[in-house]
Amino acid sequence: MTFIDRFNRLNDAQKQACESIFGPLMVVAGPGSGKTELLSLRIANILRKTDSLAHNILCLTFTDAATKNLQKRLYNLIGAQALNVSIFTFHGFVKSVMSDYESVFSSCKSLNDIKAQEVLFEIMNQFSLSNKLCVKNDGDLIFFKTVFYLISDFKKAALKPENLQHMLEENMKSFDKLDLLFSDLFGDRLSKKNLNSYYNIVEAFDFPDDEYALLIKSELLKALKNDIDLEETKGLQRFKAKFLTKDESKNIVT
Repeated sequence: MTFIDRFNRLNDAQKQACESIFGPLMVVAGPGSGKTELLSLRIANILRKTDSLAHNILCLTFTDAATKNLQKRLYNLIGAQALNVSIFTFHGFVKSVMSDYESVFSSCKSLNDIKAQEVLFEIMNQFSLSNKLCVKNDGDLIFFKTVFYLISDFKKAALKPENLQHMLEENMKSFDKLDLLFSDLFGDRLSKKNLNSYYNIVEAFDFPDDEYALLIKSELLKALKNDIDLEETKGLQRFKAKFLTKDESKNIVT
């Protein structure tokens, strides 16, 4: 698809932003509204209408996924010239600058993976074994690799500790609410005679408004519809095995 074809698919506000190639510009838009497409078209338009060179343009994103997405879209628009456009995450850009000007940043030290793991190992060893993330087996931290790679994922997503704490608190509220539903459905032995009753309970339940809860609702209804059609409870049993477990009090929880 050519630049003109893709440009014509923009709405009026997006076209106006794409054609504003001089001076500062701020676009305010929500998720999935076409910001990456707009940005790639605006870059292409700048290169089409000005004497700017590809390596004169800098694009910064928050995640690696967004960087790859923008690179792909831009390559489809302007071909190999897109490889000369500087597209980085904020973290990647800083590393690039520090690498290009080592003499200036000689006093700054960045952690490689080995050193970072050493630091994390020291931190995790400071916690008592009552901390479930720091449980050991023959002296080895069982969840060390999991914690290390989760921290890496949090960095890529630009998640700050306070953001993560808020997400965890909201997730716990959602899980607590879902557990009420699971107690109604799986508290007693599943029965084929009660399948329609189970379905009505799920349909009437006020699910939290988050992606996981909506997934649970979709999977539950799909399992129930299949079980009702086949007059069995295997779908619910598979759902239970996949999504649920038992807490210390033997209650069914997510």
